[in-house]
Amino acid sequence: GSNLNICKPKQGYLINPITNATSLVWNDGTFGTQLNVTTNGVYWCDAILANGCKKRDSLIVNFKSTPKVNIGEDRSSCSQLVLDAQNYGSSFVWNTGETTQYIAVDTSSNYVVLVTNTITGCTQSDSAKIHIYPKVNVFLGNDTTVCDNTNFTLNANNPGALYNWSNGSN
Repeated sequence: GSNLNICKPKQGYLINPITNATSLVWNDGTFGTQLNVTTNGVYWCDAILANGCKKRDSLIVNFKSTPKVNIGEDRSSCSQLVLDAQNYGSSFVWNTGETTQYIAVDTSSNYVVLVTNTITGCTQSDSAKIHIYPKVNVFLGNDTTVCDNTNFTLNANNPGALYNWSNGSN
Protein backbone atom coordinates (compact mmCIF):
# COMPACT_ATOMS: atom_id res chain seq x y z
CA GLY A 1 0.00 0.00 0.00
CA SER A 2 0.89 3.65 -0.03
CA ASN A 3 0.65 6.63 2.28
CA LEU A 4 -1.79 9.48 1.78
CA ASN A 5 -1.22 12.72 3.73
CA ILE A 6 -4.08 15.10 2.98
CA CYS A 7 -6.18 17.87 4.46
CA LYS A 8 -9.40 16.46 5.90
CA PRO A 9 -12.48 17.26 3.80
CA LYS A 10 -15.68 18.20 5.67
CA GLN A 11 -17.39 14.99 4.57
CA GLY A 12 -14.39 12.66 4.83
CA TYR A 13 -12.24 11.19 2.07
CA LEU A 14 -13.58 8.77 -0.53
CA ILE A 15 -11.26 5.84 -1.33
CA ASN A 16 -12.16 4.81 -4.86
CA PRO A 17 -9.76 2.14 -6.16
CA ILE A 18 -9.10 1.53 -9.83
CA THR A 19 -9.72 -2.15 -10.41
CA ASN A 20 -11.11 -4.73 -12.79
CA ALA A 21 -12.53 -6.70 -9.86
CA THR A 22 -16.19 -7.67 -9.78
CA SER A 23 -16.44 -7.09 -6.03
CA LEU A 24 -14.57 -5.31 -3.27
CA VAL A 25 -14.58 -6.26 0.40
CA TRP A 26 -13.31 -3.55 2.75
CA ASN A 27 -11.51 -3.99 6.06
CA ASP A 28 -14.72 -3.06 7.94
CA GLY A 29 -16.59 -5.94 6.24
CA THR A 30 -18.61 -3.78 3.87
CA PHE A 31 -18.96 -4.39 0.15
CA GLY A 32 -18.86 -1.62 -2.43
CA THR A 33 -16.79 0.18 -5.02
CA GLN A 34 -15.66 2.89 -2.58
CA LEU A 35 -15.20 3.64 1.11
CA ASN A 36 -15.65 6.99 2.87
CA VAL A 37 -13.07 7.46 5.64
CA THR A 38 -13.11 10.15 8.32
CA THR A 39 -10.26 9.09 10.64
CA ASN A 40 -6.56 8.35 10.30
CA GLY A 41 -5.76 4.70 9.80
CA VAL A 42 -4.85 1.79 7.58
CA TYR A 43 -7.59 0.86 5.13
CA TRP A 44 -7.56 -2.18 2.86
CA CYS A 45 -9.79 -3.99 0.47
CA ASP A 46 -9.83 -7.39 -1.15
CA ALA A 47 -10.49 -7.12 -4.88
CA ILE A 48 -12.19 -10.28 -6.09
CA LEU A 49 -12.57 -11.33 -9.74
CA ALA A 50 -15.49 -13.42 -11.01
CA ASN A 51 -13.16 -16.48 -11.20
CA GLY A 52 -12.47 -16.21 -7.44
CA CYS A 53 -8.96 -14.80 -7.69
CA LYS A 54 -8.34 -11.99 -5.25
CA LYS A 55 -5.75 -9.44 -4.32
CA ARG A 56 -5.49 -7.17 -1.28
CA ASP A 57 -4.20 -3.61 -1.30
CA SER A 58 -3.95 -1.12 1.52
CA LEU A 59 -3.72 2.62 2.01
CA ILE A 60 -2.50 4.53 5.06
CA VAL A 61 -4.57 7.68 5.44
CA ASN A 62 -3.20 10.53 7.54
CA PHE A 63 -5.38 13.62 7.77
CA LYS A 64 -3.41 16.78 8.41
CA SER A 65 -4.79 19.21 10.97
CA THR A 66 -7.63 21.00 9.19
CA PRO A 67 -9.76 23.79 10.69
CA LYS A 68 -13.32 22.95 11.68
CA VAL A 69 -15.31 26.07 10.83
CA ASN A 70 -18.87 26.84 11.88
CA ILE A 71 -20.03 30.46 11.93
CA GLY A 72 -23.58 29.37 12.75
CA GLU A 73 -26.87 28.90 10.99
CA ASP A 74 -28.59 31.40 8.73
CA ARG A 75 -30.35 33.88 11.02
CA SER A 76 -32.03 37.25 11.48
CA SER A 77 -31.41 39.92 14.09
CA CYS A 78 -32.66 43.33 15.12
CA SER A 79 -29.12 44.50 15.85
CA GLN A 80 -25.49 43.93 14.98
CA LEU A 81 -24.16 40.36 15.20
CA VAL A 82 -20.63 39.09 15.79
CA LEU A 83 -19.54 36.11 13.68
CA ASP A 84 -16.78 33.91 15.09
CA ALA A 85 -14.72 31.65 12.82
CA GLN A 86 -13.07 29.97 15.85
CA ASN A 87 -9.65 28.40 15.19
CA TYR A 88 -7.45 30.83 17.12
CA GLY A 89 -3.99 31.12 15.56
CA SER A 90 -5.18 30.39 12.03
CA SER A 91 -5.45 32.90 9.21
CA PHE A 92 -8.85 34.22 8.16
CA VAL A 93 -10.25 35.74 4.99
CA TRP A 94 -13.87 36.91 4.96
CA ASN A 95 -15.77 37.83 1.80
CA THR A 96 -15.96 41.33 3.31
CA GLY A 97 -12.17 41.63 3.02
CA GLU A 98 -11.62 41.40 6.77
CA THR A 99 -8.86 39.09 8.05
CA THR A 100 -9.77 38.61 11.71
CA GLN A 101 -11.29 35.72 13.63
CA TYR A 102 -14.36 37.78 14.57
CA ILE A 103 -16.34 40.23 12.45
CA ALA A 104 -19.24 42.46 13.44
CA VAL A 105 -22.01 42.58 10.85
CA ASP A 106 -24.80 45.12 10.67
CA THR A 107 -26.02 44.66 7.10
CA SER A 108 -27.92 41.81 5.49
CA SER A 109 -25.69 39.60 3.38
CA ASN A 110 -24.29 36.13 2.86
CA TYR A 111 -21.07 35.99 4.88
CA VAL A 112 -18.30 33.54 3.97
CA VAL A 113 -15.02 32.87 5.75
CA LEU A 114 -12.00 30.82 4.65
CA VAL A 115 -9.83 29.61 7.53
CA THR A 116 -6.29 28.34 6.94
CA ASN A 117 -4.19 26.34 9.40
CA THR A 118 -0.93 28.25 9.08
CA ILE A 119 1.16 25.16 9.90
CA THR A 120 -0.40 22.54 7.59
CA GLY A 121 -1.81 24.90 4.97
CA CYS A 122 -5.17 23.10 5.18
CA THR A 123 -8.27 25.22 4.66
CA GLN A 124 -11.94 25.03 5.46
CA SER A 125 -14.78 27.46 4.82
CA ASP A 126 -18.26 28.16 6.08
CA SER A 127 -21.03 30.60 5.28
CA ALA A 128 -24.17 32.04 6.84
CA LYS A 129 -26.93 34.20 5.42
CA ILE A 130 -27.58 37.03 7.86
CA HIS A 131 -30.62 39.30 7.74
CA ILE A 132 -30.51 42.48 9.82
CA TYR A 133 -33.93 44.02 10.26
CA PRO A 134 -34.22 47.78 9.71
CA LYS A 135 -33.58 49.82 12.84
CA VAL A 136 -36.58 51.22 14.65
CA ASN A 137 -36.48 54.99 14.93
CA VAL A 138 -38.65 56.69 17.50
CA PHE A 139 -38.64 60.39 18.34
CA LEU A 140 -41.64 61.78 20.19
CA GLY A 141 -40.41 65.36 20.01
CA ASN A 142 -38.84 67.65 22.58
CA ASP A 143 -39.95 67.53 26.19
CA THR A 144 -43.14 69.57 26.50
CA THR A 145 -45.09 70.96 29.45
CA VAL A 146 -48.88 71.04 29.07
CA CYS A 147 -51.63 72.22 31.39
CA ASP A 148 -53.96 69.77 33.13
CA ASN A 149 -56.96 68.66 31.11
CA THR A 150 -55.20 69.57 27.87
CA ASN A 151 -55.02 67.02 25.07
CA PHE A 152 -51.57 66.45 23.65
CA THR A 153 -50.93 63.96 20.84
CA LEU A 154 -47.75 61.91 20.66
CA ASN A 155 -46.74 60.46 17.29
CA ALA A 156 -43.89 57.95 17.05
CA ASN A 157 -43.91 58.23 13.23
CA ASN A 158 -43.66 54.53 12.41
CA PRO A 159 -46.83 53.60 10.47
CA GLY A 160 -47.74 49.95 10.88
CA ALA A 161 -45.59 49.48 14.00
CA LEU A 162 -46.91 48.18 17.30
CA TYR A 163 -46.41 50.32 20.41
CA ASN A 164 -46.48 49.74 24.12
CA TRP A 165 -46.94 53.15 25.75
CA SER A 166 -45.93 53.90 29.33
CA ASN A 167 -49.59 54.27 30.37
CA GLY A 168 -50.30 50.69 29.28
CA SER A 169 -52.04 51.46 26.01
CA ASN A 170 -50.87 50.17 22.67
